[in-house]
Amino acid sequence: MGHYASEMEHEDAKTKRLRLRYHRVRKELSGTPATKFSLGELREALDLLSEKNTPRSFKNSVFAEEVIKKMRRLLRKAKARKKFYSIEEMNKGKK
Repeated sequence: MGHYASEMEHEDAKTKRLRLRYHRVRKELSGTPATKFSLGELREALDLLSEKNTPRSFKNSVFAEEVIKKMRRLLRKAKARKKFYSIEEMNKGKK
């Protein structure tokens, strides 16, 4: 039983970390035009949205839609300029 309790505490810490990261990313990205986003910022926002433990309310938020819209717009522009990075390439560079 004690093992289970520590697991729950760990989950809470992880959720708290995610929440703090979400708010930081949100603060950085809100009100930023798509062209001003760095790939790193967008990558972090996308990571946050794809994270299994991100609360559903985050994923369905207006902010999440904004990030996705901005990412799409950025990728369209990048493609037009032949500077397109696939998500796989972005992830490879991260490791």
